[in-house]
Amino acid sequence: MSFKSAVITFPGSNCDRDALTYLRDLTQGEVLNIWHEESSLPKVDLVILPGGFSFGDYLRSGAMASKSNIIHDVIDHANNGRYLLGICNGFQIRPQRSTSHSSGSSGSQIQSVFGQPPASP
Repeated sequence: MSFKSAVITFPGSNCDRDALTYLRDLTQGEVLNIWHEESSLPKVDLVILPGGFSFGDYLRSGAMASKSNIIHDVIDHANNGRYLLGICNGFQIRPQRSTSHSSGSSGSQIQSVFGQPPASP
């Protein structure tokens, strides 16, 4: 079985290289590094939104990163039942999008292991 994954890199990400290396070593599969301004996500089994300080922590990084071009494809990826892992600020991106409600009202299948995040201000 071939496992293909992608790591989305944002300005200020600091875990993207670790994630790329780990995935290459762990899966022995193809691992893509995708810049956040890309508008198309190749079909992959797993997408990682890395941690760090995307756009600077003081700027509501999750809110800013959620406006990046690639995010629409990332949401489609997750809504189609494929894996999505958000680490640190990467996890903060998910609540900034309307599909973050895993209650089923939007039809989204995105689930959080920590429960539903608080509503955005």
